[in-house]
Amino acid sequence: MTDKIIMGLENPKAVYILLLILTLVSSVLVCKEVIIPHVDARIQFENDVLNNQMEPPYQYRVLKPLIARALQILLSGIIDSVKTRHVLSYSMIVFFCFLGIYYFFYMYLRYLFSNKTSIIGLLLLQTVIPLSITGYYMIGDFITLLFYLVGFSLFFSNKDRYFPILIGLATLNREQIVFLLLFYVFYLFYRGQLFDKRKILIIIACVTAFLVAFIGVRLYF
Repeated sequence: MTDKIIMGLENPKAVYILLLILTLVSSVLVCKEVIIPHVDARIQFENDVLNNQMEPPYQYRVLKPLIARALQILLSGIIDSVKTRHVLSYSMIVFFCFLGIYYFFYMYLRYLFSNKTSIIGLLLLQTVIPLSITGYYMIGDFITLLFYLVGFSLFFSNKDRYFPILIGLATLNREQIVFLLLFYVFYLFYRGQLFDKRKILIIIACVTAFLVAFIGVRLYF
C-alpha cells in the first residue's frame, strides 16, 4: 500500500502537493506549540532584541525579529492587535521557511537518490520536526536549516556565486552558518577545485561576508 502511494507521487504535480501538505502540517504544529501559547513572552523577547536589552548571543540574532517587525508594520494598517500581528507575522515566516526547507531538501535528495527515496526522505524529515521543538523562540533553528539546504543547493548546482550573499544573511540569524562554509571547502577539496582562482575568490568573499555581519551587528549593538 505504501509503495503504491509513493509510486503515485512520481508525478511532479503530486510532489508539489506533497511539499505543500508537509509545509502546512509542520507550520500548524509550530504555530500551535511555539507561537500562540507563548505570544506574550515572544513579544517581550522580540522587543528586547530590537531594543538592545537581550543577552548574547540572542542579541545578535536579528534577522528573524527584523523580518517579523517589518511584516508587523505592514499589518498595522489593517490589524490593531499587537498579539494578532505577532502571530500572523511569525506564522508567515514559519510557512515560507518550511516550504523552502521541504523544497530544497527534496532537491538535495534528488541530487543523490531516486525520486522514491527522496519522497521517503521528505516524510522522515517531517516526522522529526516535532522532536526538534525545544523552546518558545526557536524558529531561528528552522531558518538555519533552510539556509544550509539552500547553500547545498547552490554549490551542487554550480551557482556558488551567490554563496557570499547567503553567508552574510545567514550570519544575522545564527553564527553556526560558518560550518556551511567549511562544508563548501571540503566539497571543493573533494572535487579538486579548492585552488581554482574563482573558488578562492568566492571563499574570500564568504569569509568577508561572515565577518562583516558577525562583527557589524556586535558593533551596532
